[in-house]
Amino acid sequence: MLQRVLLLFSFLFLAFPVNAYYDIGVSTGFVNDRAKILTVEQQQLLENKLSQFEKTSGNEIVVVILPSLQDDTIDNFAEVLFKKWGIGKEKIDNGVLLLVAMEERVMRIEVGYGLEGALTDAQSSQIIKNQMKPHFKAQNYYQGIDAGVNQIISAVKGEYVPLQSTTKGKSSRKSPLFLLILAFVVLDYIAVRLRKTKSYWLGGLLGGVTGSIIGFIVFGTVAAVLLSAAIIGVLGLFFDYFISKNPGGGGGSGSGLWFGGFGGSGGGGFSGLGGGMSGGGGSSDDW
Repeated sequence: MLQRVLLLFSFLFLAFPVNAYYDIGVSTGFVNDRAKILTVEQQQLLENKLSQFEKTSGNEIVVVILPSLQDDTIDNFAEVLFKKWGIGKEKIDNGVLLLVAMEERVMRIEVGYGLEGALTDAQSSQIIKNQMKPHFKAQNYYQGIDAGVNQIISAVKGEYVPLQSTTKGKSSRKSPLFLLILAFVVLDYIAVRLRKTKSYWLGGLLGGVTGSIIGFIVFGTVAAVLLSAAIIGVLGLFFDYFISKNPGGGGGSGSGLWFGGFGGSGGGGFSGLGGGMSGGGGSSDDW
């Protein structure tokens, strides 16, 4: 029981954001190859496809290829970039960002609020794993990006994107790693909400309530409840103060810790991009 509490304390101390987003400037269109891995012809083919899709559907899909993330995470970089470029139409939020980082060998599909029902996290994951990764491993980057774009378009249009089961008969019992990841996601969500409130006391209040519950469930004594509430309450107050003073990469008040976050992000547009918001949905993977 004590190990659970110590794990929670360690998690809270380690869970402060380190954002290293760097400004890559404005977009030059729907395809932005900053790593120079595409030929002029390949880039133009993708640009024409995405431009035509935007004209016929109103939805915006933007491809960005970076040479490096420069110590940032791809989830945070995608969220901040989505905000700065305002991918998707304002109030409709019908944008998708396909981000690739060559040095780190990672990629992400970031989905706007308005398309989360059409392009789910599971579909985004399958598009990366089944369509993009095989080509990227073979260094066929254009083919991988083109295949990913085609599947994103299909999903957004409401066409079927096959999903593969990942259980394969494994036990349904959740592993400690799964629970830890879930805790990171929950904390990321809380960080987004606290960062938006700009009120330092709310984190302490939530920490106190959480500590009381943990003390009661784990130990079941009044002393444990009070002690746990006091310790986690102070940590919550410090945590809220820290994230409120550090609004995240690029100054986005909706940024989470590591993940794309559950908060939205908005921004001005250019080259037809109209100020859409990211809902934090999507998926990331390496190759």
